[in-house]
Amino acid sequence: MAISKRPNTNGRKRIRSEDEEDELAWSVRQTRTRTSAMPGLENWEAFAMRQLAERDPEVICAMLDATRAEIRQRCNKIKFLEAKIEHVKKTEEEKRCKLDDEIGALRNEMHNLLLEKTEDFGTTKTSDDTIKSMWWKLSYKIKNIVSNYFTEWPQGETIAINDIEDDQHEQITPADHIADPHNLPSPQYLQMISKMKSALDLDLEKEGVLSNRVNLEKLIERTVVHFGNLVADKKTHEFEEEMRKIFSDAWKIHTATITSKAIFIMQWSKDDGSNDDCPYNPETMEFFDGDVTTSASARTIQVVESPILWKIGNGDGENFDSYMILCKHCVFLGENKDEPSTCTLDESSSS
Repeated sequence: MAISKRPNTNGRKRIRSEDEEDELAWSVRQTRTRTSAMPGLENWEAFAMRQLAERDPEVICAMLDATRAEIRQRCNKIKFLEAKIEHVKKTEEEKRCKLDDEIGALRNEMHNLLLEKTEDFGTTKTSDDTIKSMWWKLSYKIKNIVSNYFTEWPQGETIAINDIEDDQHEQITPADHIADPHNLPSPQYLQMISKMKSALDLDLEKEGVLSNRVNLEKLIERTVVHFGNLVADKKTHEFEEEMRKIFSDAWKIHTATITSKAIFIMQWSKDDGSNDDCPYNPETMEFFDGDVTTSASARTIQVVESPILWKIGNGDGENFDSYMILCKHCVFLGENKDEPSTCTLDESSSS
């Protein structure tokens, strides 16, 4: 009986399939022509197969399986890191978009602040809506103070307050000479007036009130004395505080209009200073220029609460060939001088 002298190193052999035998034979043939001892990552299997001819096949196969498992593990780790990178990119993109939005909001806020503070030839642009809002706010306060503090209806001689005007701060501008907005001078002349008017130094504080508070207090004091007969004694202090608010609001409107490049004109129904009632048609909300014809709708104005405010040109100092009524008048109408009735408030219109 013949005994094989071939050594058995492990006592157990791994049975390889035909595909593995073919792969092993092909790798051995291919690696015989290569001399590189340190293969790259893509040649690791070929390198392992080449070593198979020199070492124990079982060890090589075990090493091959372990290496494949390690490669799969590293591939999974690469995929995990790629997903993590994508997540970080997405998060950073969201942060960048959020920061861009915040930057845009800050830029808009800065732009609005610059528009409020920017001065061009001594002017500050104020929108029409802002002036209208300030105008009607002041008109409402005047109506409110009359309703709450006056004990009787003010007569013609009582509401003539020219004697309490602050002459020291009254500045006659070239725009004051434009009496009829329907008959305007040339646009070139109005543009020149605009530059002269907007360059006036009003010595204003940032709050938009009179810089000389002493004169303001004197003006308020004279106003309180002027209307003293119509205000109850117990309400004199409250009336004085309300007058301070009214004068402050009035000066803010004056500041906004006088420093604008547009030209603003106030038009009263009694420009001549008379106390005669002015004929008025409440249906058309217009004054009668001449003699009043017999009309059931014609009535008279007993108190003009606020005048008409005209605007000529725009805040950029242009388009002086156009004009508009920014705020119409607010008037009290009556059938006669003794019985005032309805308050007619016009919002605005343009021409």
